[in-house]
Amino acid sequence: MPPKWKQVSKSVRETRESGNPLVVRGHATLNGANPSHLSIPFRTKDNVHCFKSPFQLGVLPENMRDDPQYSSDFPSDGVTERFRDGLRDGDLVLVATDGLWDNLYESEIMKCLHESLSSSLLDSQGENPSTTNLVSRLKQASQALCEKARAVALSETKVTPFAAEAEFAGENHFGGKLDDITVILAFVDLREVTLGESASVPQDVVGGEVPKAKEEEAVKE
Repeated sequence: MPPKWKQVSKSVRETRESGNPLVVRGHATLNGANPSHLSIPFRTKDNVHCFKSPFQLGVLPENMRDDPQYSSDFPSDGVTERFRDGLRDGDLVLVATDGLWDNLYESEIMKCLHESLSSSLLDSQGENPSTTNLVSRLKQASQALCEKARAVALSETKVTPFAAEAEFAGENHFGGKLDDITVILAFVDLREVTLGESASVPQDVVGGEVPKAKEEEAVKE
């Protein structure tokens, strides 16, 4: 894994700076999909100091470090709660930046997931879908959420979570909020996979084929 991706993973895991992890549960498993029954057993709370001031990592100039209006957060500050129930087979884990949460309510997110996933978590014979099909469907669902959030962000009239928070804070804001939008969807599959067995992401997703020699070395390790 490239260093930059390790850092992104660390940021999401330790600080939640990149967004609020949300677990979606229901019958959306590999052996019995019914996304209309999806529910949310866990979502982390918003890590914010106040309205429009989320937890974030950064290096402040020395003359600003003692100023209370500027935050100086550490990775440990973001670990405020854990999903004690634990992940189960078939759970979906959604991690996203503010551009999603500020523009879409949970009900809108769930509806979008239902529409994106309902037709392809199972094939027409009711058998387990291939890894390729599953990854492709998760990719489509992620893109659908991004596109929906972007459309709302450009709206000047849509009722949004950010507008509601602004009103609560005594500020006037109408419509969506332009912000970076990143969505990561993970599907929990607890089936055992032996070393060397094919359970990898399709090459067209990761971009390029793995040389045979290197692939064999990886299996031996």
